[in-house]
Amino acid sequence: MATVTIRIGNSDNVLQYDDGEFPSAIETTEPLNAGSPVNPSDVLILGTTGVTGVVGPATSTDHAIVRFNGTDGTTIQNSLVTIDDAGSFTLPAGEGIGIGTAPSYALHVVDATNPTVFLQDTTNTCQAFLVAQNTTVRLGSVSNHAVYIQTNSADRIGITNAGVVNIGDAGTTNYASFEVNGHLVLFGTATVFNDIQFSLSTAKVPAANFPSWDVFSGNLKKFTFAINDFVYLEAKELSHSYKTGSNYEWHIHIFTNVVDGTDRTVKYEIEYSITDVNAVVSVLTESQQFTIPASTADLTHLKFSISGLDGTGLEMEDDITVLFKRIATDTGTDPSIDPFVSMVGLHYEVDTIGSRTEEAK
Repeated sequence: MATVTIRIGNSDNVLQYDDGEFPSAIETTEPLNAGSPVNPSDVLILGTTGVTGVVGPATSTDHAIVRFNGTDGTTIQNSLVTIDDAGSFTLPAGEGIGIGTAPSYALHVVDATNPTVFLQDTTNTCQAFLVAQNTTVRLGSVSNHAVYIQTNSADRIGITNAGVVNIGDAGTTNYASFEVNGHLVLFGTATVFNDIQFSLSTAKVPAANFPSWDVFSGNLKKFTFAINDFVYLEAKELSHSYKTGSNYEWHIHIFTNVVDGTDRTVKYEIEYSITDVNAVVSVLTESQQFTIPASTADLTHLKFSISGLDGTGLEMEDDITVLFKRIATDTGTDPSIDPFVSMVGLHYEVDTIGSRTEEAK
């Protein structure tokens, strides 16, 4: 065993003892206080001068980060910031982390040059960043990965690793897609519809069975078609915005020419061809009977459609040639006075503003 000595102040060897027989240098049931005595029962007074130990609070929060209290380097205090045994760092609600500044936000980064937040998934080496750079803000990836922006936990904007921007459902089914060269393409329900109008007022009339050019309203005139009257409509071109191969529908605009007290029926026929460049013409015929409800007011505008027509093989720049004709109905009663026919139209689906070149979709 060894002999241990105690020194207090300038007094050496105040006490000697065998560390095997008595392992404690000082042992007391009374408190040890630093500074001036506070009551007669204090058995030991430690002067503050030259004290190199650190003094802390009586209690602390488990896992709390220790902070200095003051500038003398000897007093510590508790904190509200904790680090658990797994390494998770926790701040109180409403507080933040400031880098280069006192935080005004949950994460507040201030730097003289390009303050950046950088994230990396080490499993897939996916790297993302947010940076305030000079006079611009940039958000994106530095790795070969796509970027998505969500609302309500659903992808709304997607940017592929090739730079294509998809807006809507971010490129899954229904979206507008901006290609890297700026071209806009529509997918799914993002597509829209337009029509090609064939005016009857400029139509060519045959030598016989031609419609009558009658007063419509005031000084305005339109054609009225008796059964078997027909006209040749001006040829048109299928638009460069047409979605290749999509279905189409014909529609016919008419105006009533009298008030009939019962339902009346009319039937129209469209004989036409839609022919691609360098292809051989093939003629199609569509017809449908329509009902004018009883007591429909005179000069009421009605629109009838022949829909669901197969567009397989159709492309932009296809030639459209049309013969329009009124034919006899299968059932029902004809109007007491022939209706005015204003125009014939072709509804088609649009997936681009136009074509990428004059010749290529």
